[in-house]
Amino acid sequence: GLPCEERTINVTTRALEARQDLLLPRGSAPASTVVLTAGIDVQDDRMYWEVDAWASGQRNWTIDYGVAFGWEQLASDVFDRRFPVLSAQGVEMQVRMACIDSQGHRTDDVVQFVLQMLDEHGAERLRAIKGYDHRPVPLTAVRWQRDIGGKPCGLQLWLIDASYFKDKVQGFLTAIPGVAGSWRPHAGVDEGYLMHLTAEHKVLMRSASKQRRNKPATWEWTARPGA
Repeated sequence: GLPCEERTINVTTRALEARQDLLLPRGSAPASTVVLTAGIDVQDDRMYWEVDAWASGQRNWTIDYGVAFGWEQLASDVFDRRFPVLSAQGVEMQVRMACIDSQGHRTDDVVQFVLQMLDEHGAERLRAIKGYDHRPVPLTAVRWQRDIGGKPCGLQLWLIDASYFKDKVQGFLTAIPGVAGSWRPHAGVDEGYLMHLTAEHKVLMRSASKQRRNKPATWEWTARPGA
């Protein structure tokens, strides 16, 4: 039989839009920012990126996002860029750490870009990640060896529990804006970006099959219908 579903809290784009920080222009960091991070999703012909500001108490702001159609553009838009800090004249910050999806699309290109960033900056600013569901620990680093053009290339690969971090993100999206562990977007945030944040929801999956009724129900992140 088909599985039965019970849903958790549904986060709507309207609710997320209401959280925007009207005093934070796009591309600027709040005055309380301690560090900037970035996330990069790789597709066959483009890379989607996002930059976030973090303050004490894990207060989080998304300050910019975009699409890069080449590796040079990605480096320019994310890693070379300096983001002005509000209320601090002349103070700018750069992305300190970023994660990039390394599996599924253009894997060899991702490996080469990660190694290039390490050579150019002399410090780790970009980590290759691979997501799994329901890992025993949220984050694990392993040595990854890959042959590119007949040449062995080794780097560190970070295995992440995707379900765990999606739960964390949902907590940020629903916490009261401005308190510890909360999230806010910049002023004028795009509806398309907010739709991306709400594209999945968590459901309790129960089997309707007589043969599998004794199987424990599990919480699973799935695509929202119509998303």
